[in-house]
Amino acid sequence: MLKIENVFYLLIPLLIIGIPFHYSVFPLCVAALVIRCITSERTTIAAFLLLYAGPTIGCIRSIYPALPVYGLFFQLLGLILAWDELHSFFSRSRKGIMALLFVFAIFSLSYYMGCRNEVAQIKYLGIIQNGIYSFIGFYILCTSKKLNNEQFTHMLVMTSLVMMQYLITKYSLPVGTLFDYNWFRASSEIIRIEHEHSIVNYQHIGMNTAFAFAIFMSQNTLNIKKILFYMIFCGQLVLMAGARQAIVSVVFILILRYLFFNKRQDRISLKQIAFSVLLIWGIYWIIGLLEIDSFKLFLEKGNDRSDYYLAATAIFNQYPFFGAGMGGFYQITGENYPHNIIYELMAECGLIGIVSIITLTSIFILKNKIKLRQMTMNNSYIFIILLSLCIRCMISGDFSISIQLFSALFMIPGAIFYQNNNLLEKHIHDL
Repeated sequence: MLKIENVFYLLIPLLIIGIPFHYSVFPLCVAALVIRCITSERTTIAAFLLLYAGPTIGCIRSIYPALPVYGLFFQLLGLILAWDELHSFFSRSRKGIMALLFVFAIFSLSYYMGCRNEVAQIKYLGIIQNGIYSFIGFYILCTSKKLNNEQFTHMLVMTSLVMMQYLITKYSLPVGTLFDYNWFRASSEIIRIEHEHSIVNYQHIGMNTAFAFAIFMSQNTLNIKKILFYMIFCGQLVLMAGARQAIVSVVFILILRYLFFNKRQDRISLKQIAFSVLLIWGIYWIIGLLEIDSFKLFLEKGNDRSDYYLAATAIFNQYPFFGAGMGGFYQITGENYPHNIIYELMAECGLIGIVSIITLTSIFILKNKIKLRQMTMNNSYIFIILLSLCIRCMISGDFSISIQLFSALFMIPGAIFYQNNNLLEKHIHDL
């Protein structure tokens, strides 16, 4: 009998390659995602729904408004499916919960001191909702012995395809050729300007795909053939999306996994360093040959978001202590956010917010002895997941997206407690 995983080894390439040939239509992508969810391990489905049901269901309902499906309902379904994994969750995770509540309090202060415009309201609700569900979702992702990383990767890649097809179907984007890496970003930027509150954009698609690659590469045991498969097709999808931060994430995840998480050795060799430098140079050279407009602009003129950073700095100089409040950056500049969490904190939370969050995070890491090589119960390297989230926070995404980084970081003590407790139980059982 043909295993469903083998079907997706064929289906994912067909759907990605088929985008410029118009046969990877939206209904087919939705159907493939539904099939992948139905045939996946229960805990894996739960973690996926908790982390990604909201925007995915939003895209589906936008195309099919008559369907009685809602993101919040599916996130609650994820919580129900994962209920068996959440025994003593609150007692194990109370440190992380308290830290997350403190971050919520900082953002709440920013919201109530701000202009409370529509952008601020959407952002604030996103912070609370995404923060809570992400905390639980990452806890399950990093503690469950049953969770299947590769199935989760399939779901995220299919989600990226659903989002891309949503933009193509909803707004009739002109589809480029297979190796045209400019059409999608350029077209979706026009949509962003004309429709300020579009559910997704090229950044969401790119970073979802990069995170899919991170989930796969975080496994303790990897197969070289599968690494090449996901590197090629996740790489093609992020290139097609045109999200620079996603391309950078994929490269860093690959290098990090190669350098730091090799159980066969205790230290990095000169051979590994040389190979990594050569790989980075090779990827840099290949991307240069692809004639990607956004990368050419970045390489020739530097950071094309410097105007955002200058605007955020000017706002910080005007409101140094508490910032302009949540939504203040949009109120003053007309742009939703400055595409960097540090500058966003400067502009909207001020010195009080920056110092509070940096101090909290530093104390939390030191007090809980969070280490680089910290592993979780399902043999996933949480640091690789954190890296991909951190890159997104530094290059794109507003507070409602960046909250995932804090949620993933703050759940680690609970995961460590779970791991140590299970090791103790196993030792007692062996005796």
